[in-house]
Amino acid sequence: MTQVLGNWLQRRLGMDNLPPCWQVIPLIYGFVGSLFRVGIFENWSGLTSLALSFILIGIGRRQARLKPILYLGIAGISFAAGELLLYQISALPLEEKLITYASLGTVITYSYRLLSPWLSDYLKISEIETKNIATLHWVLSSILLLFVAGFNLKSNPILALSTAILLTRYAIIQGRHNSNFQHPATWIYVGVVEGYAVAIYIINLLSIKELLLDWLGAIAAIISYFIYLLPWENWGWPLKPWQRVAIIMPIATILMTNLEFDSPPVWYWYVSILITAGFYILRAKVNQQIRFTYISVSLINYAFVIWLNNLGVSIQVLYYVTP
Repeated sequence: MTQVLGNWLQRRLGMDNLPPCWQVIPLIYGFVGSLFRVGIFENWSGLTSLALSFILIGIGRRQARLKPILYLGIAGISFAAGELLLYQISALPLEEKLITYASLGTVITYSYRLLSPWLSDYLKISEIETKNIATLHWVLSSILLLFVAGFNLKSNPILALSTAILLTRYAIIQGRHNSNFQHPATWIYVGVVEGYAVAIYIINLLSIKELLLDWLGAIAAIISYFIYLLPWENWGWPLKPWQRVAIIMPIATILMTNLEFDSPPVWYWYVSILITAGFYILRAKVNQQIRFTYISVSLINYAFVIWLNNLGVSIQVLYYVTP
């Protein structure tokens, strides 16, 4: 009430004529009220944190020099939301709590991003600052979801997958129509890495890793071919980051999947390697860049070495034969 009354007096008297006590008294009431509930954890207790946050925001938005109080209030909103959520999920296992908090952070991220013009006007901050707050929540949500990867991947899969897709989408969209010359590429790379992780999550969730393992290189090469051809500039993204992604993704997939082999690969693994090598040959031919054929030659040689090794040829002989 004292904070709202102070806002009314500010509009009537002007900020310069508002006595400093109208900044201090609401803060004292807010902090004292929060101290009274220390040690209490009920379904309503998060509302006191929310009330204190609104007091901090109401005071902090009045003047530029009070901006630290404003940021404290903004952080308090997220803390209060987390506190209210914690009461509802306190009985859940840790991995499900992390997934739920990552989802909450994702909702807050999109809320700040979509309501950026209105929030900037209300909070008296620039849209860039509002977007930075959204980005901070995106980072925290991504970190929480990364921790989930160390637990059971099939714990609450729908919520985890939806959250991961939304976080990936947010990162990739940030690379579009971005006025900062350096940041768009970074957002695209981060978004693609998250999207790659989502694809791995889906493969493990559906238990089809063994079925696709030998074909993943070829699948990545086919996807990269279309990524390379798509008119990204017409859609608002810079072209070079997507071209680099298309170049790196197949060879990175080959390197990572080959760490998974517990037994000699089957014949269609060699087909997958040849398809991937063909992608780089095609890339070199279209763009007249012969250096990309070096990747193709390396892949073919690698498949040749694996084949000879599976035939029982000794490593010492391979040293002579492979060159």
